[in-house]
Amino acid sequence: MDPVISSALSGPAPELDAFLTKALEAQWLSPQDLGAYENLTIRSPGSLFNPNSHRPLTAAFFGGTGVGKSSLLNQLAGQDIARTGIERPTSREVSIYLHESVEFQQLPNDLPVDDVRMARHSNESKRQILWIDMPDIDSVDSANRNIVLQWLPHLDVVIYVVSPERYRDDKGWRLLKEYGGDHAWIFVLNQWDRGEQVQFEDFRRLLTEAGFSDPIVLRTIARATSEAQSSTSELHELERVLGEISSQHLMAQLEAHAGIARLDALREVLVQFDTALGGNEDYVHLAPRWQEIWSEAVHDLMEGMEWTLIALVRMLSGRMTDKVTDGVSQESPASPQAMPVIWDEWAAGRAQDTLAQLLVAAGERGLPPRPLKLALSPFIEVTGQKVIQRGQLKLRQALALPGNALQRTAMRVAGFLSILLPSLALAWASYQVVIGYYESATHHLDYLGTDFAVHTLLLIGLAWLAPWFVYSRLRPSVEASALRGLRSGVREALEAAGEGVVATLASTALSHREMIDALHGIQANVEREATLADRDYAPLVRRMIARGVTPPENPN
Repeated sequence: MDPVISSALSGPAPELDAFLTKALEAQWLSPQDLGAYENLTIRSPGSLFNPNSHRPLTAAFFGGTGVGKSSLLNQLAGQDIARTGIERPTSREVSIYLHESVEFQQLPNDLPVDDVRMARHSNESKRQILWIDMPDIDSVDSANRNIVLQWLPHLDVVIYVVSPERYRDDKGWRLLKEYGGDHAWIFVLNQWDRGEQVQFEDFRRLLTEAGFSDPIVLRTIARATSEAQSSTSELHELERVLGEISSQHLMAQLEAHAGIARLDALREVLVQFDTALGGNEDYVHLAPRWQEIWSEAVHDLMEGMEWTLIALVRMLSGRMTDKVTDGVSQESPASPQAMPVIWDEWAAGRAQDTLAQLLVAAGERGLPPRPLKLALSPFIEVTGQKVIQRGQLKLRQALALPGNALQRTAMRVAGFLSILLPSLALAWASYQVVIGYYESATHHLDYLGTDFAVHTLLLIGLAWLAPWFVYSRLRPSVEASALRGLRSGVREALEAAGEGVVATLASTALSHREMIDALHGIQANVEREATLADRDYAPLVRRMIARGVTPPENPN
């Protein structure tokens, strides 16, 4: 078998497996996105059998109600294997006729095997073929169609059985259109004793238009006598054709064709992955829109939390700083009265609204919102923690250094002057008293009187009062300082949270580009493998494979 096809059948390549694992973890792809790929990689004819045992050709009779599929299998087996008659339209039974040497391995979990009727034989001439009779595709029970679809990927050859009256059946042609290129097909016009040559030619014409260059169409009579069977029925020709196909060389070509079909299907799945990744835009381009959203949200949050900040500061005014930080961090205060909480449900809800707006903007640009949502999942909790922590820090700083630098400098100057000026006035008064006393004693003048004493006291008092008044007016309020600190801390925390989202957008954009590049590399490898695949089949195999399927017009 071609190594390219062999790798396609054996499972995902390591780089594709790594890509899908990372895509699922980061939610670039959902489990629903991988549904078609999982069916592609798991379901194949070879997966039914033990790899160490004989691997037969799997051929299944497919068709509508009453066309004689079950009768054909019974006649091939020489015994009643499949149910016939009025039970068939509602029966979900799958009949399998196989050699006793064939060993099944554990069947896939989604394969319906509850109603499988299995008959084994020891005929060596029929050893190479495993026959399956499928439920009617047009059954009144829709579950029958689902059973057919679930078994279909495990088939090598589909034997499409029709009757002269029902060879234009719409349901059968729709299935042929969907899966015609994935399998080898043989067409049986059963109940030929009721048919005409013009119907046979019309059926072949329809198949040619559907993409089969030289379709294999056999005419059979399921319940004919031995004499009629040998002269008018081509049932033995069906066994001969399948026997020829079951040879190792032609079976390898069928497996190669199945691998090529799966490569083609894989290419389509990868295109779907590429569409899901939304590679035409970049998450970085969402940054301006986010800044608009968050700027408006910060304004709303600051206004909405203002009353909470004021109430908290007033309640805790005059307490120790640790009591204040207890209230900000939502711990139980010493007072039995409940303290306001800054980051409450309303604030968290308003912040959550901004994320919803950002995800909508991402979807509008064709970018997957799920990875961004996952990356931003800690945003609300982290923002709340930042508001609390930054509020605590700024509150402590505000209480430790109240006011601004100019105000604190002016306070220090006023405090110094409230000591210096009275001291200078007192020194001047003392000097005047000493000098006055000396001159009065020496020259027999009058001593200093009451007026001097009054004016000296007024001078000393004014020298102290003026700077003290300025100092007291410059001293900041504890409430005002605490409120400014909390406001500053909350705003800085919100702005930092907004910048954090911008950084998340950048990292998400980088991851997005890595995923796209990885996918494009895988697509290039698959395209190269599909180009190198050997499509030079034997003539018999080419007759059984459709180039493209178009359903015929139903005259009814």
